[in-house]
Amino acid sequence: MRAINEEINIQDLLACTTDLPASVQSSIDALLVENASDHRKNMIPTYEMLRFRDMAEQVSNRTIYGYEPYPGQFLGKVHQRKLKQHELTLLTAYYNKVYHNDNITFYDGRVSSDCNAICVYPEILEASRITLAGETINSKAARSHVGAHILARFLDSNDQHVNWPGTVVYFFRHWITVNEVKRPHDLCFVDWYERADDVRERFLVLPSSSRNKEKRIKSTFMGGTGVYGSAHVELWKASISPQNSDSILPIHRILCRFAKGIYTVPGRQVPCVAVIPLARKIPLW
Repeated sequence: MRAINEEINIQDLLACTTDLPASVQSSIDALLVENASDHRKNMIPTYEMLRFRDMAEQVSNRTIYGYEPYPGQFLGKVHQRKLKQHELTLLTAYYNKVYHNDNITFYDGRVSSDCNAICVYPEILEASRITLAGETINSKAARSHVGAHILARFLDSNDQHVNWPGTVVYFFRHWITVNEVKRPHDLCFVDWYERADDVRERFLVLPSSSRNKEKRIKSTFMGGTGVYGSAHVELWKASISPQNSDSILPIHRILCRFAKGIYTVPGRQVPCVAVIPLARKIPLW
């Protein structure tokens, strides 16, 4: 169990990394303060944490719907509202995707050609923050965006795992009735960053000693490979991907938070988003 709790943490990252961009450094400093208080909150049973970890990591062999139990809850102001039409359309597409193998279809209140389709209503409970596995995760709707940057695992076109960075816009709970059972789904709406056109560009982080050289190197911070299979520093486009059904994410699939900064590759004019994954410090019992 100690292996879960003692993965590379933020302090290790700072000890082994030099000359980070100022924006990344300030993001890490703010998260250090949050982590200190989060770690003292409710302890989590080991079996529950293992189950939750599998939901976030094992995306290739199981479907997470959003109604499964998880170690967390909504925080801050929670209020009712109705989804806008484009949000409702995306949520309906999400349900059709995750329930596809169950042969259940959904529609967004407009006319459906399937008489057995389930109507997705626009009413939700929205929250700006949650606690998840002993950590607080914010959203753009919170007062502070620190802690709103997350990684989630997806499968690419080659069935390879990709830890994708994004920023939570808001968290919400939505109910649908399936087989006469009303199911609450805890989800979040996420703005995902766009991937670099060339995968090698995700690792073009140059130490200060190499910035005057025309040399591309893979990030060598802490050996190049970080927590959850990600590099310790990855560069992604600052632009946001077009919204689709993947913009809706079950809270259960949040892999970890990341420290975000702005980094400009020497010789380039367009700045990138520097992504540094932050391993969880999980209080187990």
